[in-house]
Amino acid sequence: MTGVQTCALPILTLDSAARAHRRGTAMLRRGAREASRGYIVVPLNCGQQINDVVTITDLRAPISAAQRRVVSLTHLYKPKRPIYTVRIGLEAL
Repeated sequence: MTGVQTCALPILTLDSAARAHRRGTAMLRRGAREASRGYIVVPLNCGQQINDVVTITDLRAPISAAQRRVVSLTHLYKPKRPIYTVRIGLEAL
């Protein structure tokens, strides 16, 4: 089966259906965020921080005003061609 993922966790603290429902909803939300993870490589921006919300528009890949949360920052330097860039890890809001 493609696109289907099962998760069975024995959690003893879920002593009611309402708590189990809340936990299941939280797990689904987290899975949806993680499924939409990706990254972009851009020129160095010293003001970029983890948990910032950025808006991405790219005409080459039909993305228009997609909002994503910054989850990682990797600064890159290429000494042969003195270029600083940053790889920004993203996930959905």
